[in-house]
Amino acid sequence: MKSELDWIHRPEIKNYRLNNYPMFAQLLVLFGTVLLALAVFQGVALFAFGSKYGLNNLTNAAENPLQNLAYINALKWVQLLASIGGFGLSAILVAGLKRPNPFDYLQAKKNINLEMIFYGVVLMTICTPLISTTYYYNQMIHFGSLDAVLRKMELQDADLTKAFLNVHTWKGLLFNVFIIGLVAAVVEEFLFRGVLQNMLNESFKNMHVSIFITAALFSAIHMQFLGFVPRMLMGVALGYMYAYSGNIYTNIIAHFFNNASQVVMAYFFYNNMTTMDMDKVEAPNWLTTIASAVMMIGIIFWMKKRSEQMAVKN
Repeated sequence: MKSELDWIHRPEIKNYRLNNYPMFAQLLVLFGTVLLALAVFQGVALFAFGSKYGLNNLTNAAENPLQNLAYINALKWVQLLASIGGFGLSAILVAGLKRPNPFDYLQAKKNINLEMIFYGVVLMTICTPLISTTYYYNQMIHFGSLDAVLRKMELQDADLTKAFLNVHTWKGLLFNVFIIGLVAAVVEEFLFRGVLQNMLNESFKNMHVSIFITAALFSAIHMQFLGFVPRMLMGVALGYMYAYSGNIYTNIIAHFFNNASQVVMAYFFYNNMTTMDMDKVEAPNWLTTIASAVMMIGIIFWMKKRSEQMAVKN
């Protein structure tokens, strides 16, 4: 069975652009490109929408979203442009410095495997109880002198999320599904699994180390440390999904399913179609938590087995 990294040893690839440099330099290029693109695209978006709505109004809306709902749609557009440019285009650009066709490096393969997509969606679903339990205990962690600051940031982010999700029309719902569901899934998978995880794998030659480091950075970039552990666990699940499916589209679809389902559930809640409040943190049920963890590991091992079987057939 061939290694997924065999391509890096081909002369025409090994000496291709960014591959000539040590991994530390490659990571600097990646993070530098992301930061620069975020600054440019967010700056342009803020200038464009700030000129129309007033920059102070947008700033106030970001700091106190529930008191400035009139400007929330403008903030959604700012986030959309920053995400596409800062994460998505940066990932494609750096992937293009790794291989002649950037989508080859991202493993954006046209032959989508429906079986792997099914496993991916199931994996995202069954890990929910485990994620909820870790979130419950993550909230109890105190960060010393930074605790008050971090909790204030968390409340502000939570208010902004509520303002984003609290829509009452199908148009608003579809826009949220597009931004929070589809775009976030595409750009985050391109950047973290498609580029960062692949880069780290080339350096460490250890898939597991690469997955966990990528998952930690994936969680940290959200700047919500009271939810760091559960988001990292989700990153781990996505990392193994990418490693064993070998196709970034499997991850995008599963990630989209996870995000979009939360957007839809929030729409139902804010429109009195359900009493299930996804923001409510409840004490964990250990039976469902253990079952969730066992099934999550089981699905990952099954994806590994099926990946090996498919590789032998091919």
